[in-house]
Amino acid sequence: MSGNLKELLAKKPLPQVITLFGEEDFLVFEAYGNIVKKFTKDYPDALLEVFDVDEVGSKEDFIDILEKTIQPSFFSSNKLFVFKNIEAIFSKKSKKDKAEPHEVLFSKIISNPPEGNFYFFITFESSLFGISKKWQKDKKALELLKFPFDLLLGKHYWIEFPKVYENQIRAWVIQRIKEKNYFADPEVIDFFLANTNPNLWEINTELEKIFAYLGERKKLTIDDLLTVLTGNRDINIFEITSLVAQRKVAESIAFLNKVLNVSRQELLIVSVLLKFFRNLLVLSELSKQKLDNSQLAKAIGVSPFFMNDYLVGLKNYTKYEIENAIREIVKVDHLFKVSSKDSKYLFFVLLSNIMKKDVPKKNR
Repeated sequence: MSGNLKELLAKKPLPQVITLFGEEDFLVFEAYGNIVKKFTKDYPDALLEVFDVDEVGSKEDFIDILEKTIQPSFFSSNKLFVFKNIEAIFSKKSKKDKAEPHEVLFSKIISNPPEGNFYFFITFESSLFGISKKWQKDKKALELLKFPFDLLLGKHYWIEFPKVYENQIRAWVIQRIKEKNYFADPEVIDFFLANTNPNLWEINTELEKIFAYLGERKKLTIDDLLTVLTGNRDINIFEITSLVAQRKVAESIAFLNKVLNVSRQELLIVSVLLKFFRNLLVLSELSKQKLDNSQLAKAIGVSPFFMNDYLVGLKNYTKYEIENAIREIVKVDHLFKVSSKDSKYLFFVLLSNIMKKDVPKKNR
């Protein structure tokens, strides 16, 4: 049975068999942590054991583990067994093939779990990705899954956590802040997203730092972000786009040198620059239409608060130069991942290449 986390955490008691999976691993593990927290609260004296099936040596060893789960305990009547990567022990063979001993035992236990036993499964099996949508359209979709997922999803409770795409992250952040009983103006959200990578692990880490910093104060401001994200109120990474928009080479290099002396945030800087020039490329086309600043801002998904830098950039860069800047940034991003060259040197070369005046001036 498919469900959602809020619904699951409200259940008393919890289902005896739960499977968590999906492309968004942060949400999978966060859900797992919340479920275990509820379980230990509901059953303070329960036993908890975690098995990573990737590390199970053989099918015989797996049978030993399964048999252990059904043995009575003298310490507690409630037991939670967590299995990670359960697919590792099962071959993807045809359902017509004869079941092996470990499959028979697994099926027997999971089909009718002993009273007081709870089995949680965490998997990132790619064949399951998108099964929620398929199941909503066709209830027989689960029957087509390979063992053991036909059993786990067909007979028991499960939750899929689909990937949160970049264009969905803003809504996720807003909801996250609201859930924690904080609030922020739209331009603050924009500033936060411009200064963090589009990765839920990293975003959540930064949000937790911000919440800790705010304490009992509920409104998040840009000033708070300047302090928490860089550790230095005097440094605002987003300033680099303003300097680059104005083609201030020396000031841009000096600014990045200052930033990198305080914190190694190369990938964040690359992300900010790349987003700026990609948006600038879109605006170079939209500028031919009669749109006001708020319409332009909406078209590229930013607050009007940030439009001034883009308008300055449109005046100072041709379409050819914008495309060249994007190529240079992508090249440097690759070098950061494969090269041992000094990051400051790479950035200084990048900024010089982006803002040099000898690039052919086309499509002004």
